Amino acid sequence: MKYGYQLVKGLGAHLKNPKFLIGFLTIFGILVVSIGHSIIQEEPVRQYVLVYDEDGGLVSSKPHPPSKYVPMGSDLLGYSISDQLITGAKYTILFASGVALLRILVGFLFAIPYVFMLNNKWRRMVEKLVDGFHYLPLTVLAIVLLAPFVMGSTGGFEYSLTERILVQGLILTILVVPLLTVLIGNEMRLILGKEFINGARVLGASNRQIIKKHVMPHLSARLGLIFGQQFIQVLVLLMHLGLFGLFLGGTSVMFDEVYKAPKHSVTFEWSGLISNAREAFMTGHYWIVVPVFIAFMVVIIAMQLIVQGIQEVQQRRVGVGMSRRNRNVFKRKTKATDNSTKVASVKPEDFHFL
Repeated sequence: MKYGYQLVKGLGAHLKNPKFLIGFLTIFGILVVSIGHSIIQEEPVRQYVLVYDEDGGLVSSKPHPPSKYVPMGSDLLGYSISDQLITGAKYTILFASGVALLRILVGFLFAIPYVFMLNNKWRRMVEKLVDGFHYLPLTVLAIVLLAPFVMGSTGGFEYSLTERILVQGLILTILVVPLLTVLIGNEMRLILGKEFINGARVLGASNRQIIKKHVMPHLSARLGLIFGQQFIQVLVLLMHLGLFGLFLGGTSVMFDEVYKAPKHSVTFEWSGLISNAREAFMTGHYWIVVPVFIAFMVVIIAMQLIVQGIQEVQQRRVGVGMSRRNRNVFKRKTKATDNSTKVASVKPEDFHFL
């Protein structure tokens, strides 16, 4: 109950920040609309093979351009673009959020022994080893590791949908655990170097108490910023995987007379539309990929606003970035405090010699 109250109180303080509020409401609103659409609609993603007008005349064949019959058009297989964007939003956002949280959790758990159990020599060795991970192409590694699990065939999938999503989440988490372990560990070391930590150790506090009572209150804000960064990184990685035909939940390969073995995402998440970028730009079917690029940009910008809001709230708590009025009030209070604690000067006539 105590931690729940603190969490709600902290969220309420951040919601007062305009940037955090706009970003949070944007992502939360997209999630609500996506979930509601899947619940209300009997067929969340409609497929249009041929489109006819009221008189029975043929209007278009797949891929359909935007019209009053198909508002945002369709992809190469005839699936509505608008339906895919709305339906796939929940999978894209929730998966990116889940992977970002899992990365931080695993990185934090590994950072504890990294900070408290390794001496300086071993920590330097680990840091040098992890520095090489900055130059590894994560997209290429993800493609090599994920292809056997998520790539389907005309005969179906070897693994279930749940297994494919879990494996994909675990692989995308493991790839950055070494980097996050060192990053979070270094943040913890900065906090442990403070004087109040030494005071707590002198009073007999254990490592568990220090982490719980002293490290976490200072580290939580930094973890919020890391979450936003990891969320955006996962979205960008999904876009890269989409260009190579590896989609969240699995890549379904279908037979089509016009398009040889076209691919689409079984969950209709957003990266499935990006796979059509080459054909869309070469054939002039821009409506297939432009909306999904805009959708990714909106969510990324919303998360950046959340990160900026967290930074501003933390700066305000330590007195940085205050408005001019608040700075003047702070200065007056500081000046009054200094005057009240000023020691009067001592003069020779104040002494009486015996």
